Amino acid sequence: MSLSPHPNVMLQIAEKDISLIQKYIKIPSYQDLSFLNNGIYSIQSIHCAFFIDCSLSAKRYHHEMLQHIYRIISPPVLTSNHIIHAFYIQPTDNKVPIVYRVYQNVQQFIYELQRIKYYDIPSLPSFTELVKVIVNCISATFYSSQACVHLLIFYEDCISSSDFRTLLPLLEVCGRQGVTFLFTITSYHQSIEYAEFFLNGLVQLQSTISVTSTNDYGITTTKTERINPFIPISFRPPLLTKQDLSLIPIDVLHLYPIDLEETETMEGLIVSIEPKYFLNDQCFEFYSRPLLYRVQPTVLSKNKYPFARGGIRNAYHGINKLTKKKIVLKDFIEPTFASLTKYLHSLELNCAVEELASEFNQINTSFKRIKFIPTYLFVECDQHLIGKPVLSYEELMMVCKKQIYFVEPELNGEFIKFNDNNSWVNSEMYSATAQAFSHWTYFRTAKRLIVVDLQGVVNKEKSEYILTDPAVHHESQSKYFFSSTNLGQNGIAHFFESHQCNSVCKQLNIGKYIPGHDKDSDPIYSESVTTFPKVSK
Repeated sequence: MSLSPHPNVMLQIAEKDISLIQKYIKIPSYQDLSFLNNGIYSIQSIHCAFFIDCSLSAKRYHHEMLQHIYRIISPPVLTSNHIIHAFYIQPTDNKVPIVYRVYQNVQQFIYELQRIKYYDIPSLPSFTELVKVIVNCISATFYSSQACVHLLIFYEDCISSSDFRTLLPLLEVCGRQGVTFLFTITSYHQSIEYAEFFLNGLVQLQSTISVTSTNDYGITTTKTERINPFIPISFRPPLLTKQDLSLIPIDVLHLYPIDLEETETMEGLIVSIEPKYFLNDQCFEFYSRPLLYRVQPTVLSKNKYPFARGGIRNAYHGINKLTKKKIVLKDFIEPTFASLTKYLHSLELNCAVEELASEFNQINTSFKRIKFIPTYLFVECDQHLIGKPVLSYEELMMVCKKQIYFVEPELNGEFIKFNDNNSWVNSEMYSATAQAFSHWTYFRTAKRLIVVDLQGVVNKEKSEYILTDPAVHHESQSKYFFSSTNLGQNGIAHFFESHQCNSVCKQLNIGKYIPGHDKDSDPIYSESVTTFPKVSK
C-alpha cells in the first residue's frame, strides 16, 4: 500500500508503551492546537492521521483530543475534496494489524470524530511500532526527494523495539520527506533516559541535512534541505514535572505556559472520624455511617499542579499554614467521584483500615508493624461560619460548596508497592508481613473483606511499614461502591490465587482460604451485626 505524493505533513498522536508511561504533560487547550488552523500545520495539509493508544486508561484522553481537533476545525474554511487517510493500529500476538480508512472529505472525517467513543478507539502500539508502519527502511525510494511515503509490512530485523537509538535513522528518513512529527513526552523514571536521548536526536535532525537523490536518468544530485520541526504535545490530564519541561525544545515552550511552583491558598475545615466508631464491626456493614464528624478550621497552601497520579487520584504537594508541616493533598481524577459522600466513604475506608492495622500489630509482636498514615478530609468553605467541633452529615453537605481533598502527612523514603488489587505481588521486594496482613484482614472480618494494594515506605528504625492508599475488596460491592478498585469476591479470590502462606501467616495461625467457598453465594445482611473476638485496645 502506498500513498501518492502530497504535502508531506502528518499528524501523529503517539504514546510510548504504557508500561513506561505514567506521567504526561497536560490536556491540550484550544490554544494548544490552534496552529492546526493555518500555516504548514493546517488540517488541510494533513493527509495521514494515526490514532495511537496503548492502554484502556488512556483511551478517554485520546477521545478528548479528537474532540479538541473537531472543535478547532472550521468546516466552511476547508476544501470539500480534501482526502484524509486514517490508520487504526492494534498490536495482537506480536503482530500489528492495520485498519485503513479513507475519508473522502473533511466533513466526513469530522462526522466520524463526533461518532467515535473513547472505548471504540483501538489499543495501539508504542511509538516504535508507529514508525514501523510509517516507513519501509529497506526501500531505496527514500533516497529520492520525490519519494512516496510507504506504508508496507515492516521487517522486524530493521529495528530494535527496545532501543530508541534505532529510531533515529528512520526518523531521519521521514524528515527527508518533509514530515512534521507531533508526539508525546514521557517522564517516567524508567524511560527518562530514552526520552532525553530521543529528543537530543530530534534536535540534531532539525539541523540542516544533505539529501542525495537520483533521477530517472541515473543522475545523482545532492542538495541541502531543512526538515520540519518536531513539536511535542501530550493528551493527558494536567500532570507536568520539571523534568518534563527540561525535555521540551525551547522553541516550543510557549505552548506550555505553566509555572510548576504556582500555589493557591485555601481555608476550610479538616474533617475526621471519631476512632471509637471503628470499635464496633458494624462499620463494615454497607448501611453504616458515623453520626457525627469532627471538624477543625485550618488554612492550607496547595501546589496548583499535581506531582503524581495513581489509578484514581491526583496528588499535590502542600503545607498546613497553621502547623507549618508539609502535607500531601489528593483528589479524585474522575469528576463522577467528586461528591462529598464518596469522599466520606473513602475516608471511612482508610480509617477502618487504620484500626485493622492497629489490631494486627497487637498480635504481631515478632515482625514489622503495619501502620497507615492518618487521612483526613479538607473541605474548602468559610470556616468562620462554623462554631462547633462536630457536624452531622447533613450539616457537612450544607457547608461543602467548593473543593474537597484528602489530606495526609508527607511520606519520606523510597516508595514501594508490595501488592496490588489484582493478585500481583512484589517478588523483588517481598514483604511477608504485608502479605500476611492482607490474609489476616479477610479472616478478621469473618470473610467480609480483604485489604490489598499495600504501598508506602519502610521505617527501619521503628521496624514498621508506613502505608497509604489501600484498596478493599468487599463481599458487597455496594459497601464501597465509590471505589473502582473494589473487585468484590473476584478480587478476594484473585488475592489468594497468588498468595502463599509465609512465616508470619503460620505464626499468627491465620485460617486457610478455600477456593470457591461462598464465592457465588449472595451476601446476607441482618438486623443483628455479627461480632468477632477483639483484642483489647
